[in-house]
Amino acid sequence: MVIRYRIVRFLLLVLLLLLSACSNGMQSATEVVLPTLASDAVLFQDDFSNPKSGWDRASQGGNSTDYADGKYRITLSTPQQDIWANPYQYFDQDIIVEVDVWQNPSTVQAAYGIICGYSDVNNFYALTIGGGYVEIFRYQQGKRLTLYSAENQPGIDLEHNHLEVMCAANQLSLWVNGNIVAEVEVTEFTYGDVGLIVSSFDEAGVEILFDNFIVREVESPAEP
Repeated sequence: MVIRYRIVRFLLLVLLLLLSACSNGMQSATEVVLPTLASDAVLFQDDFSNPKSGWDRASQGGNSTDYADGKYRITLSTPQQDIWANPYQYFDQDIIVEVDVWQNPSTVQAAYGIICGYSDVNNFYALTIGGGYVEIFRYQQGKRLTLYSAENQPGIDLEHNHLEVMCAANQLSLWVNGNIVAEVEVTEFTYGDVGLIVSSFDEAGVEILFDNFIVREVESPAEP
């Protein structure tokens, strides 16, 4: 009887330990939380209602960058010219930048878009559209280099568009009104400031309005 009792007690102990292990295993499994997407946190935003929010305010020879009636306006009176403005921020991570843009229909067509990876006036990236034309280019040591261009892209309005770009360590992407229109791999991307840019074609007399400028974190994919 004593021996049997000890065996039963031993078996019961083993059973209890197994049940406890299973219970702990089940608890651990239910408590494991997979990495979630980034909070999509806003890093910087400006609706241009405050003319002292920090963007460039300059005017020279008919070219200007300034606040105007709750928006940010860039005018350009010189053909074949780039003009841009910055909020003087710095982002040391992959970002998504978006903005609403209006092209004054009474002025000549031009290209416009978003700047990122801005180090100085001679070194930055730009992602732009103009009519059905899209271009991704960079300034490197003051030299303008086209990284990607395409014509007759659908879904681009002549007056109002919503632009969204992703500026990452190895890729630049451009969406217009929710549709991807351009992307390119990059190997020498450097983090930096952001901005707005307008480029004139063969004619001058350009006026572009920007609003609802937002810089967000790039979402990180969940790990398996």
